[in-house]
Amino acid sequence: MEYSIDLSFHLDNYSVNETIEQIKGLAEYYNCISCRAEFEIGGKHRGLTRNHSVVTALFESEDLYGMVLFIREIKKMRGVYIESIIKDNCVFYASKYYITLMSKDKVAEYKKRKTKTYDDTDSILFKEVRN
Repeated sequence: MEYSIDLSFHLDNYSVNETIEQIKGLAEYYNCISCRAEFEIGGKHRGLTRNHSVVTALFESEDLYGMVLFIREIKKMRGVYIESIIKDNCVFYASKYYITLMSKDKVAEYKKRKTKTYDDTDSILFKEVRN
């Protein structure tokens, strides 16, 4: 099993390369499998509504401690947000913005799963993200 953690930050407010390298360095330090960065730019007509960099870090499920420490470090970084955590192709955690991008059936599935009880590993991770 794998966890995919998607992070984002606004391109206008930060040094893009430095922030991406800092996130990648943290991910590698906490034993991620892989880490990649992409850009997400969108809008209508002449106005930009989304101008962000998205960094995705992939972790093994056995490395819960590394994931928790990685999330704690990311939460300390000003302007970097956790967009989603995906566990085995199912959305485990989604930000308000990420929910607006999901299809209605996926949102209903996510909300239904969110109300269920989690096992020990998932509850530790969910608690860390929500705090």
